Amino acid sequence: MLLPVTSAETPVTAGNTQVRIVHAASAAPTVGIYVSAPDAMLADEQPLATAEFTDATDLVQVPAMCILLLRLTVQWKVHCHSWYY
Repeated sequence: MLLPVTSAETPVTAGNTQVRIVHAASAAPTVGIYVSAPDAMLADEQPLATAEFTDATDLVQVPAMCILLLRLTVQWKVHCHSWYY
């Protein structure tokens, strides 16, 4: 689950937005979380985090008004989700 978040404690750089990624699937195992451009190769990327059910990332700044690919890896399988902000 991707949650757009605003926080007075964490200023957002101009042209960016901030999000928090939450592992909200109780039946899913631990996942690796990757956030990248849609055409980026997963092998070239480093995971943002590894998360178990109910884990959440810190606030992450990403470019506003762009397409990002959120990829979750579970035992060498990749599940992709795209969001446009």
